[in-house]
Amino acid sequence: MKRTKLILVTSGFPFGGHETFLETEIKYLCKSFDKVQIMAVDPESETLRSVPENCSVNSIYTKSGFSQKIKALAGIIDPRTREELRIIRKTYCISLNKGILSTLLVSLQRAKDIRQQILPYIENDHKTVIYSYWCDDSALALALLSEERNEFKTVCRIHGWDVYFDRSALGYLPYRHYIHNQLSAIYSISEDGINYAKNVWNVSGEKLKLSRLGIEAQNPLPQRTGGIFTLVSCSNLIQVKRVHLIAEAVKELDGQMPLRWVHIGDGPTRPRIEQIVANISEKTEVRLTGRLPNEEVFKLYSEQCPDVFINVSISEGVPVSIMEAMSYGIPVIATNVGGNSEIVNETNGFLLSSNYEKQELVDKLNYVLSTNNLGNLKKGAFDTW
Repeated sequence: MKRTKLILVTSGFPFGGHETFLETEIKYLCKSFDKVQIMAVDPESETLRSVPENCSVNSIYTKSGFSQKIKALAGIIDPRTREELRIIRKTYCISLNKGILSTLLVSLQRAKDIRQQILPYIENDHKTVIYSYWCDDSALALALLSEERNEFKTVCRIHGWDVYFDRSALGYLPYRHYIHNQLSAIYSISEDGINYAKNVWNVSGEKLKLSRLGIEAQNPLPQRTGGIFTLVSCSNLIQVKRVHLIAEAVKELDGQMPLRWVHIGDGPTRPRIEQIVANISEKTEVRLTGRLPNEEVFKLYSEQCPDVFINVSISEGVPVSIMEAMSYGIPVIATNVGGNSEIVNETNGFLLSSNYEKQELVDKLNYVLSTNNLGNLKKGAFDTW
């Protein structure tokens, strides 16, 4: 039976600049369904990106404030909450505290709000797929829908922060058992995400499937024959990305040869990075571009022809930024965390220890600076894409 309608629940896409990876995926989704209805949860911008003609866009707004907290408190008597409290204590062996209790109650209430606003858009139960791009309160809303009405198919993706408990300040993510049990399928972008969910969420895993994100074709970049050696990185400037460690390596290499480091992205750790490179010599160029639209990122790669892409995060799924670099034939240096090792290896770059010492990155960069093997690494990166 052909599914003719997709309801896609996002965390803001296509409003503003978030979830850039969906800019590619939405084109394929719209080719596969007669109609696609995007439901953007709490968008932070009114700026709307273009979407295919058979795609319509609406917003979902979840309430906040005192009255909503009172409503959330009522969830303490919900049987789903009682079961979740049992799982926290018996399965996860986590001590219950005020933060965890507040998080799971607010999540359940937000999920109920989202569920209520999705319902009017379900036209034909048997021909509808509902897809949450993240395993968050939206996925919980889909689980609630599935428990009540199982005629339609409900699915979500799992990426990084929505999988790994240690990415949460509480060391916990709510209702993962319930979401796994109620949804039709959960699509992980990495094998590591599947294994983590089985072992730490402690679920059977029969609903977990591998479905990598993807990047469209680009033209491999020519190999540098002289001039400035160019490093590039692309991520939010937040603590988990540890971009300050790249800055420290660049400072260590300063003066050895003409060097350029371009970082794409912005965030709260930018002042720390600027301070590290403040007294760098004229031989080294540092560019912090801030956030750029996808097309400008690709234009920068085409113009700068980077020699290597760097990702030193402490936690990852499988970064789209690495896939984008590989689609241009740019070798990658990345930490061995999350699903990075599933696509980065000795044929296309190097894996660093998850908590590497600065010299390890400096040594890998020095190797790339001096090796005659760069052409093979570039070919390996493109072949991996």
